[in-house]
Amino acid sequence: MRAALWLLALSGIAVGLTLLARFSHGFVVIVLPPWRIELSLVLAVILSVLLGLVLIFTWRVLSAAIRLPDEVRRWRER
Repeated sequence: MRAALWLLALSGIAVGLTLLARFSHGFVVIVLPPWRIELSLVLAVILSVLLGLVLIFTWRVLSAAIRLPDEVRRWRER
């Protein structure tokens, strides 16, 4: 039952965000001479969220890789 409510809530949020994005006329302009990149506001937000998720995933993988030798040492001692 709890999973069904979460799925319903996520679906509602997705529909709401889609309806809001449909009427968004904003743009984000990134200027790096000699280039100019113009993105829609919705695409810029999606890319920012994806970049954040990739950074979090990379951070967790790197921290696990750094802790790995200590964990192996403890496992061998047992």
